[in-house]
Amino acid sequence: MTWPTVKLGSLMPKSQGSVNPQQFPNETFELYSIPAFDKGAAEIVKGQAIGSTKQVVSPNDILISKIVPHIRRAWVVDDDNGLRKIASGEWIVFQSSKLSTSYFRHFLLSDIFHRQFMSTVAGMGGSLLRAKPSLVSEFHMKLPPLAEQQRIAAILDKAEEIKRKREQAIAKLDLLAQSTFVEMFSNKNFDRQPLKALGIIKTGGTPPSSQNGMFDGDIPFITPGDLAVMRGAKRTVTSAGAKESVTVREGSALVCCIGATIGKMDKAKSYCAFNQQINAVEWNDLINDDYGIAAMNSIKNEIISSSTSTTLPILKKSLFERLEIPVPPLSVQIYFSNKVKLIHKNTQLQLYGLDKENILFQSLQHQAFTTGFHA
Repeated sequence: MTWPTVKLGSLMPKSQGSVNPQQFPNETFELYSIPAFDKGAAEIVKGQAIGSTKQVVSPNDILISKIVPHIRRAWVVDDDNGLRKIASGEWIVFQSSKLSTSYFRHFLLSDIFHRQFMSTVAGMGGSLLRAKPSLVSEFHMKLPPLAEQQRIAAILDKAEEIKRKREQAIAKLDLLAQSTFVEMFSNKNFDRQPLKALGIIKTGGTPPSSQNGMFDGDIPFITPGDLAVMRGAKRTVTSAGAKESVTVREGSALVCCIGATIGKMDKAKSYCAFNQQINAVEWNDLINDDYGIAAMNSIKNEIISSSTSTTLPILKKSLFERLEIPVPPLSVQIYFSNKVKLIHKNTQLQLYGLDKENILFQSLQHQAFTTGFHA
């Protein structure tokens, strides 16, 4: 069956109005902000605590973030609870009685929409990059009858739930590794030593993009976005690029020491290069690699609190290398490492299953939003 297409502009409200919450200091609002999305629920907050004018939204409005790097966040406004609902201007708002909110949310998160959406992004870089709603309004999408949207959304919801449960299982395995560390090493009187006594401390660097032959090689190039995601690096460098960067051996601890993701960390999965936002510890013979990254994770709050701030929080190398971790006997570290390896083996099996489910989910999305869906 061929479904009609509609312009996204026809699904955008002509004017939903705005409000300055400062003019209603004692009123409680339901605020849909970008940070609130990451926490999983709208903020319930007094007007006096909201700093700028917001757009008014209504139950079942669908929101898509237009700001980089917070792209690919879609949110459906909750049912009426008696509070005025407002949203940051960083959301593009859609509303229509022709839409299944779940169906449209899946569309906004699909690869098909995302590729078009990113083509509208412009700005001066960093947090000033935004998609342009006026260009987004010119996009077209297939719009089946409401009942068909609901049927497709139910299938995609089920596939998404399967993926979510797999991700939750992976998160629980990660917690198991952390709790194993706490059980074995917390509140024990092990000698503590500074990082500079336990390995070589390195601060990364980025090869000059103006020079040819720096990128797209065989060596992973790690940035903060690659840490703690259990996947490979998004970019690679050549051997020439690695010489212009900084490299560490497999097993080294990589720790983000600047910006909003300060304290984010991971163990190097292979020989790799890394950028200047990351400090690395290439452990010496006193520290087992698995123990080392777990010990670093145990002082994450100290890493964050030790940072200084101008416009961005930053932990200087001179302060980083003075941070201390406990140093138990190597035999005890290896015993811990063997336990962690069993947990990681199970994690890899879960990740393999998640990869398969992601492929299936993307296939279902492709069918739903291009050729029509007849599962």
